[in-house]
Amino acid sequence: MKTKSRLIVTAISLAAAAPLALSQAGAATSSTNGEMSSSTGAIGEAGQGLTHLPSRLGQIRNSELPILALGVQELGLSGSFDWSNDTVYRTDLTYGWFVSDCWLFGIKTGLSGVNSDVSVLAGLFVEYNYLTGTKWVPFAGGSASYKRVDNGDSNDGLDTTLEFGVKYFLRSNMAISTSIAGGWFTAGDNGDDGFSSRVNFGLRYYF
Repeated sequence: MKTKSRLIVTAISLAAAAPLALSQAGAATSSTNGEMSSSTGAIGEAGQGLTHLPSRLGQIRNSELPILALGVQELGLSGSFDWSNDTVYRTDLTYGWFVSDCWLFGIKTGLSGVNSDVSVLAGLFVEYNYLTGTKWVPFAGGSASYKRVDNGDSNDGLDTTLEFGVKYFLRSNMAISTSIAGGWFTAGDNGDDGFSSRVNFGLRYYF
């Protein structure tokens, strides 16, 4: 009888302890699942950050590219020298604004000469810029200017120029340029017509 009583007491004790053990096991499982879910969420957020990283880098790169759009203004300074024969020089100061995307229209003034003979010019220019999606921007343009020539006998005439070159943008609002230009000078009664070519180097600022 004592043995049976002990067995009955043991069975009752196990039956009473079983729900508590199951409850503790469930809590542990829930805690583990929560930690796994939290870890998965963190990994997911990190993955999303990595996914957006290339686009952010693209935005940074794009912010460094030139924006040559309607309303942007350009201030430019360019010049050329030739010591092969006489000292031939020319320097131009330009101011223009983009009347539409890529199309630049403006005014120019400058000095040119051979040795101590100095010529002064003032006129208009137009330029088209070929956007490439990079910092390199090829361009082509032309100008027509009134030119006053002082070579002992003052004279004036029309200076027309065609120019082809490329700009490299050091930053979104500043570029250096190089170009090849050919100019025709149509003189008045006391002067001579002539053609000249040159290689120009310049600096451009945008605002």
